[in-house]
Amino acid sequence: MKGDHPTSLQTSSPFKKDPWEPQLLCQELFPHDIICGDSWGDQVVIASSDGVFVLYEDHYYPLINKMVTVQQLSVCESRGLMVFRGGNGNATGKERYLYVFRVCELNILDSPVLTKSDCRSHRVDKTKGCHLFACSAPESDVFQVAAAVKNKVQLYQWRYGGCSNGLSTPPDMEIHVTDALVFIREIALLDVPCVITILHGFDDHKCRLCVGYKQQFDLVSEDGNSREVLHEIHTKSKATPVSAVDLYEESHAEVVLTYGRQCIGRNGCVVFSCHFVFVFCRSLPT
Repeated sequence: MKGDHPTSLQTSSPFKKDPWEPQLLCQELFPHDIICGDSWGDQVVIASSDGVFVLYEDHYYPLINKMVTVQQLSVCESRGLMVFRGGNGNATGKERYLYVFRVCELNILDSPVLTKSDCRSHRVDKTKGCHLFACSAPESDVFQVAAAVKNKVQLYQWRYGGCSNGLSTPPDMEIHVTDALVFIREIALLDVPCVITILHGFDDHKCRLCVGYKQQFDLVSEDGNSREVLHEIHTKSKATPVSAVDLYEESHAEVVLTYGRQCIGRNGCVVFSCHFVFVFCRSLPT
């Protein structure tokens, strides 16, 4: 979806455009069930029931074969990384891991399709049983990944800092990509999270985790020693957290919390009204 500025709604012209317009990426009908996906420059990476494909110039090219099942995927273009959560085709939830690839290693036109053996060397072994992950925003000074395993979150950080142009320092290719993703700490949560978002832009220059449980959203410090209830869900019908979308205004973090069919926004400790609808396909509910 492509969106114009919301002020376009304020014009009374009968020829005004809708604020959100679909863009056709492929004329052909994709032949497999889509699980999740993310944009990659002018391409789209799609994880499906028959493997992972790259949609490019009205054609889709196989990237990872169907022996690797991907449930969640994120392409971090500014850092040149692709992170996904998955496992072997017949793996149970306990056998899911986090996988990290350098984008420069994924040449869709010249490289052979990746197999489960190829992916094994890109697996972060400590993340066994991972059911959810989140990557920090491109605007952040450091790139971090939060991987949830049951009621604990493992925090990782890319060892290469950001440059003035927003891109990461070119890594030494002799260092394996999983070695460049350094484990920082493990944070114990109150319950098993169903939503995680990494927030930056705080005065102490440390990140926060926005965590969604069954009936509330919490703001958890980077060291895990403090937590604040952002929002409690009080509804008669069952409504679980759906997403926490981070927004940045002058480098200050704001977050839009979505549960059921409702959205609220938080700016620091202030609640503001929200009239946006977000459409995501980055992960399959587990």
